[in-house]
Amino acid sequence: MHEAFEHLLQVLNRPKSNLKVKIGNAVFVEDALKILDSFTQEIEHHYHAEIFPSHFKNPAEAEKQINDYVSNKTDGKIQELVKDLSEETKLLLINYIVFKAEWEHPFSSHSTYSGKFSVDDNTTVEVQMMYKTDEYIFFKDEKIPCSVLQLPYKNNASMLLIVPELGKIHEVEEALSVETLKRWKSSAEKRFFELHLPKFSISSSLKLKDILTDMGMGIIFTDSADFSGISEKSRLKISKVVHKAVLDVDEKGTEAAAASAAEAVLTSLMETFNVDRPFITLIYSEEPYSILFMSRVIDPTEK
Repeated sequence: MHEAFEHLLQVLNRPKSNLKVKIGNAVFVEDALKILDSFTQEIEHHYHAEIFPSHFKNPAEAEKQINDYVSNKTDGKIQELVKDLSEETKLLLINYIVFKAEWEHPFSSHSTYSGKFSVDDNTTVEVQMMYKTDEYIFFKDEKIPCSVLQLPYKNNASMLLIVPELGKIHEVEEALSVETLKRWKSSAEKRFFELHLPKFSISSSLKLKDILTDMGMGIIFTDSADFSGISEKSRLKISKVVHKAVLDVDEKGTEAAAASAAEAVLTSLMETFNVDRPFITLIYSEEPYSILFMSRVIDPTEK
C-alpha cells in the first residue's frame, strides 16, 4: 500500500502545462516527543512528508506555524486549517491538495449573465451564470433522477456535473458508487448543448471524528490506540481530524482565438443543459484515474 501511494503522489504531482495538482503531507511533532527513525524514513520516502518540531505547549504559536505552512502550500487558498489546539497535542498530521486547471474550451466572460437559480421549491437566488455552446459527453440516468455532463479541463482532468431533479439531491448522493460512475462512463454519449453553469466558490470544514468512527476507525481516538510504530515511549491517540477544502469555479482560462466547430452549430439544433438547481461536482484525473474533489452546491451565492 505504501508503494502504491508513493506512485500515486509521483504521478499526480508531475508537472503539466495548464494543470496543477499538488498533493502533500506534513507532520508537526511536539518538541519533547521522540519519534522513531523508522517512522520518519517511511513517511519521508513513501508519502513525501515533511516533519517539523512544534511547541504545542503554546497553542497560539503552534497554530500560527501550522496555518502559515498550509496557507503557503495551498497558494493562500486555505488560511485557517487548525484552531483551538490543545496543550496536550503531541503530533499533528497534515494533508493538503491544490488543484488549478484551465478549461479545455474556456467560457467567455462576455457571455456571463445574471440568471435565476432555484435553491428549493420556495427559494430562488440571482447568480452569475456562465454560458457556452459545445459538444459534451452526456448521460441521462433513468434509474437515478439526474443528468450528468462531463466538462473537460486541459491535460486529462475533468469535472463531472451531476444535476439531480429539484429536491432529489440526497437521493442521488445515496446512489453514488463506483458502479454508478462506471455505468455512466460506459453509457454516456456525445451531444451538443447550450451549457448554463453558475460561477461558484466553496469553502468547507469538516470534523471527521464521527465519520471515521462510523467507518470502524473509532479505536484511534481512544486509549486503546496502538501507535507504537511512531513512538515507543509515548502513548498516543488521535484527538481530532480536521479536513478543509476550497474550490473556485469560473470562466478563467486561455481565451480561444478561433471559433470551434461546436460553436458554429446553430443553437436551434441544440438542447439546453441548465444547471439552475442544486448540483454535485466531481473533479477527477484521468491518468491515473483518481477522484480529487467532490462537492455539493446548494446555493452558489454562499461560500
